[in-house]
Amino acid sequence: MKDKIRIIITDSGLGGLGFSAGLAERLKAEACFQEVELIFFNCCPSAEQGYQALETNEQRSKNFSCALFAISEKFSPDLIIIACNSLSAIYKDTQFAENALIPVIGIIESGTQCVSELFSEDTELNMLMFATPATVSTGIHKQILIDAGFSPERLFYQECSGLPRAIAYGDKTKIDDSINDFMDSAVSQLAGKSFAVSLFCTHFGYAREVFGRAARQYSNFSGQILDPNSALLDLVLSKHESGRFDSTDLSIKVVSQIKQSDQMKNTIIPFIQDISPATVKALHDDIHLPELFSTQMP
Repeated sequence: MKDKIRIIITDSGLGGLGFSAGLAERLKAEACFQEVELIFFNCCPSAEQGYQALETNEQRSKNFSCALFAISEKFSPDLIIIACNSLSAIYKDTQFAENALIPVIGIIESGTQCVSELFSEDTELNMLMFATPATVSTGIHKQILIDAGFSPERLFYQECSGLPRAIAYGDKTKIDDSINDFMDSAVSQLAGKSFAVSLFCTHFGYAREVFGRAARQYSNFSGQILDPNSALLDLVLSKHESGRFDSTDLSIKVVSQIKQSDQMKNTIIPFIQDISPATVKALHDDIHLPELFSTQMP
């Protein structure tokens, strides 16, 4: 077992920084390694066109594959964590995945495991799954849960077009209005049946309170909101033995091909500053590498 580890956390934006902050503190607390290097890699290819703006999943998987090859070549990580539902959903379709030599963990498994456990406890409960259009187009959460034996009639996707961007830029009015509209649309499918909420976009965790307020307007809301970040932390840490060292020397960097505006940074910081000051500093000192990766396949 290694004493040192380099971990890449990647996302199509800054949503995964909440997970990164949690991982930084868990790794220090559990002392699985003597030295840990965390690198948050924003794999958005350009400021003009992010993954959600691409028309097909084939285009998204091509772009993401280019980013993964760049991660492998430039950083030589021991582990890649995909802290993004849309990218986790298309990972299996990337050229990189065909012959990956680096372990890759995605967030999809954690999210579906949370739903599975809740469904096993309450056989009458239904799930409203809030996600981006790109994630919904893959149908991956629903298919995994159907394959696990749960009825498709208990599973309801709700597309949340434009919401990640509104959250990223801190547009509170649009966030509130959009979530209320999306909740109304989702609940209208249920015919009064009891429901819980799943947040299947890492940006949505930053608006958890807004989702809660919107859901509590309905008497059939169970009160449960699932955010797979915590389950993903548990999954990652479960693969390593805790307490191997007295302490852990941890460093963290934020790297991006696009220039991340102060507005975007300042929107995220309040959510992570009490969890991991080191992650906040890394975001302040982010490394802008405009030619980090090309969208032309190697």
